[in-house]
Amino acid sequence: MQKRKGFTIIEVSLVLGISALAVAAFMATIGGRISAQRYNDATRGYVDFLQKIYSDVINVQNSRSGEIGDEAKYCTVSNQYNISHDAFANGDYDNEYPGRSACSIYGKLVTFGEKDEDKLYIYDVIGKALDLNETLGGSAGNVAAELADVYADVLALKRNSGGTCKLAPAGNSYSYTPEWGTRIETTDRNLLKGSLLIVRSPKSGAVRSLFMPRVLEIQKAISDNSNVNCDNTSVDSSTRLEPLLRNGDFKQENVDFCVSTNGLFVSQRSDVRLNSDGHNATAVELVEKDLKPEDGGNKC
Repeated sequence: MQKRKGFTIIEVSLVLGISALAVAAFMATIGGRISAQRYNDATRGYVDFLQKIYSDVINVQNSRSGEIGDEAKYCTVSNQYNISHDAFANGDYDNEYPGRSACSIYGKLVTFGEKDEDKLYIYDVIGKALDLNETLGGSAGNVAAELADVYADVLALKRNSGGTCKLAPAGNSYSYTPEWGTRIETTDRNLLKGSLLIVRSPKSGAVRSLFMPRVLEIQKAISDNSNVNCDNTSVDSSTRLEPLLRNGDFKQENVDFCVSTNGLFVSQRSDVRLNSDGHNATAVELVEKDLKPEDGGNKC
């Protein structure tokens, strides 16, 4: 009797099983590399986002997309009736500010966890322009107090067609969404809720960052105040920058932003640190993962 040649069912099953394991291992490796690359891209994107804000604060460009130079008569709600110069309050300030606006852009406000977990909102910080001979009352060197002295804020009142007003961003505003479903968290893995100012000193022009661990709900204030009295200087006072700056709620301190992994195959979150004493984009630092937290390493 001739012996039959071929593979047994057990042999075929073993080959198929080994092949499946090899394919699975290959796919897991490829998937892990793709996830790691996406996470690195998201982290790099957030670093670039913060560095661009610094660049925009240093190299000011007025897009005129907000209310300044439009229907709004005053720079912001905070300084609508609080300007120390009577000429400005009367709207007749041509002699005091020849050839330029009575308003200045002093930087940016960034809100974390304001409305959507995956979005950050960015607003121009606008205040009264200083004339050449003006001094700030005893607040030199304290950027928060200097900004309070020029009534810096982010919202203005814009006239509706019916004679009432609505709350609106005083300058340019936009949103930023971290890439690949990541979000910005605290060191203890909670969603970061806070407000960040990257601003110039009204007097010296030096750039500083100030942080408050409480979010200003600007978007809610805008939606809740679409039809208000145009003379209402106390409209939604909870979002006012000026009293928070004057009371010291914004602190000049380092901030560690932890970029979440969002289920990607990454073993450790990245730490993007903002050094408060930095004067330019180099203040934004992607922290080394190999260093211990006590040695200035990753706190995330």
